[in-house]
Amino acid sequence: MKKQLSVEFDCPRCGYRFDAATSLAGNGRPTVGDISICLVCGAPIEFRADGYHWLNADEFMSLDQEVKSRIAYAVMLVVTLLPSRVAAIPNPNSREKVLPC
Repeated sequence: MKKQLSVEFDCPRCGYRFDAATSLAGNGRPTVGDISICLVCGAPIEFRADGYHWLNADEFMSLDQEVKSRIAYAVMLVVTLLPSRVAAIPNPNSREKVLPC
């Protein structure tokens, strides 16, 4: 089992409180420049010297193809294998009742 970095931080996208993190590269302790994802919302997060940064679309597209592929695969695992913790956003124009995911 890979060693996890004991850290506490909030996902910069959804606010989920993390108490541990690992790099997508699977090499254990994240270092500055490593990328991971939020296990709740799937946001790609970069570990930076000044904290944790949610990558925007332009930053994501500037990554190496292998890194983008790993992120996409990890996001698909979060979306398809983990139970959703994010409730659906109701459409204000709909009369249908929207149930949480």
